[in-house]
Amino acid sequence: MMLERTTFPPGMYLTQYQWAKKMMAVNADAQGTEMWCNHYHQRTAIYFTEAEVHPATAAEIAMVFAPAREKRKEYNQRYSQRRIAREKEIEEQAKLFGEARATEKILSLIAGKLPTALSSSKSRSVTEKMLQNKAIIFDTETTGLSDTDELLQISIIDYNGTVLMDTLVRPYFHSSWVEAQRINGISPEDVEKAPYLHEILPELCAIFAKAKVCIGYNVKFDLAYINRAGVSTDHLNIIDVMLEFSSYYAEKNQQTKPRRHKLTACADHFGFKWSGDAHNALHDAQATLFCYQSIRNGKE
Repeated sequence: MMLERTTFPPGMYLTQYQWAKKMMAVNADAQGTEMWCNHYHQRTAIYFTEAEVHPATAAEIAMVFAPAREKRKEYNQRYSQRRIAREKEIEEQAKLFGEARATEKILSLIAGKLPTALSSSKSRSVTEKMLQNKAIIFDTETTGLSDTDELLQISIIDYNGTVLMDTLVRPYFHSSWVEAQRINGISPEDVEKAPYLHEILPELCAIFAKAKVCIGYNVKFDLAYINRAGVSTDHLNIIDVMLEFSSYYAEKNQQTKPRRHKLTACADHFGFKWSGDAHNALHDAQATLFCYQSIRNGKE
């Protein structure tokens, strides 16, 4: 049975990349030990002990870090290309629909109001058949709350709870996220061997392209991260369960002014049984689905 690296004391077993950060290089004859990177059991890596490394030369360090630098350069180039393509798309929309209509849409995107508008208008026309066949429930975990932070986990399930995607994501530019780690429990070591966003982007785009409804909790926040990566969501009916529950709770409790509630409070209200910790994207997506179905079915 393969061991988990996290069962050993920190620093006892490190990958070649981790040793390189300490200015150490793996010996030519070192065998290493293959282990699961974490309890997710998604990826394995070869780990080495202190006895299998030596002080590294500058050339050895450069050789280890070169692939990561190339991936980061490639991502920056792709991001720039997507941004240019998006600017051209907006110009074409302006020609097709008229300057006034295009300007209104652009302003709404800049103001971040599009998901909220869709939640309040389109969600009313969503049918049960559409939910069963074309709905996805989406959640993420990130390195923080700003638009300069990065994704750490993406989870998507369908309306029946089937997992369509559940993966950790390796950030390009962040090496630590202390405050976020206290909440989501995802450490830099957990994502060290996870795929970069560009590696899962084709699968992510395909899932969203097939969907007609996207359900989430404060979903505007999650969508912003994948929109910046180039995932198109303009065609979707967006349902924000946070807003749905806010109205639902205010009506039930005769509140004149609805207020927003955390997902854990919403889940507790409807008696959701967590399969694991909150602030795990998959568990949060499952809780969001349960809450939305409870609201839709009129559960007290």
